[in-house]
Amino acid sequence: MVPIVASHGHPVEAGLAASLARPGGNLTGIAGTAGVEQLAAKRLEILSQIKPKPSRVAVLAAWSGAASPVRAELDRAARALGLAIDYVSVIGDGDIESTLAALRPNAMIVLRATGPVYLRRRQLIEWAVQHRVATLFPLSVNVQEGALMSYSPDYAAVFRRLATYVDKVLKGANPSDIPIEQPTKLELVVNLKTAKALGVTIPPPLLLRADHVIE
Repeated sequence: MVPIVASHGHPVEAGLAASLARPGGNLTGIAGTAGVEQLAAKRLEILSQIKPKPSRVAVLAAWSGAASPVRAELDRAARALGLAIDYVSVIGDGDIESTLAALRPNAMIVLRATGPVYLRRRQLIEWAVQHRVATLFPLSVNVQEGALMSYSPDYAAVFRRLATYVDKVLKGANPSDIPIEQPTKLELVVNLKTAKALGVTIPPPLLLRADHVIE
């Protein structure tokens, strides 16, 4: 089998590896999402800190496979934070904006940059600004495109780390024996231009935590 070094969100759940510690196949690398359940809850917590505090949050995701524990963790976090959550599936070609308009959220979390969301990310960002919906997207580049915030692994560091995996494989290591790592560095990016357009305030403690601030 051809060795594969890759970053994949859920290699075990997708059946590409037996476990993170012992992949057991021809694929190794980095699990692109670190503690996906905890990461989703942390994103909700971060979004809840803006002023005024959101009351209803739309969560966009492809609800399949490993999504159930993520949803359970989000529900738990929402109850603790006093937030209402509406789940919006982004599987297929449905009109996401119309669904969101009917739900009337004042905040939105995009959990993963899946195909439909990636292709329509600019429209979603523009819709959110137009309707004053605070957004937290999965990639820092989305904040450069106009989303309010992102909180995710440092994917630049992930790709640099993958180079060490390639080096091991080229030196004869078997991918099945190389543990799949999880990202250890998470970065918060904030767009103050978008905050101003939305009429929201990012509290100073949250700004101090930010790794990058777009002004």
